[in-house]
Formats: sequence, C-alpha cells, structure tokens
Amino acid sequence: SNYLSARIELGDGKFRMQNTVFLQPRLDDPSDLRVLEEFELADQLTKNFSLGITFSMLYDSEPPTGVKSTDLRISNRLSYSF
Repeated sequence: SNYLSARIELGDGKFRMQNTVFLQPRLDDPSDLRVLEEFELADQLTKNFSLGITFSMLYDSEPPTGVKSTDLRISNRLSYSF
C-alpha cells in the first residue's frame, strides 16, 4: 500500500484542507488496483471545537461480483478536543 498526504492550514491554523490518497495495486497484476481518497475541509470554531466536511471515494478496478467499482461518501463532523 502506498499513500500521499497533503495538508494546508490558513488563518493561523483555523482553516484546514487535507487530502490523502491510498493506492493498493496487486503485485502480480498492477492493472488490479484499489484507490481510497479522503478529502477534508475543517474550520476551528473555538479552542476546543472544530467543524468539518469530508469527501471519501473508494475505487476498485476489479470488485467482487455484485459490488460497484466506485463508492462515494460525504459526511459532516463536529470535533471536540481537550
């Protein structure tokens, strides 16, 4: 499994964009590939609370029978840190 991750913070770290992509090629057949991407936008509302939205995509070039090759998901997140 290989991955690439990038993170950008703006406004003294109050606003964050983060993207991570995982690649899982099959060693004996590189055309059989799985890709997972997660992209997040987050805003630090207060010292302890942040609000974010995440986009996730999973792609499998050769999925099992009856399973779609691409799965997309968008989710909201409220985080508390201490």
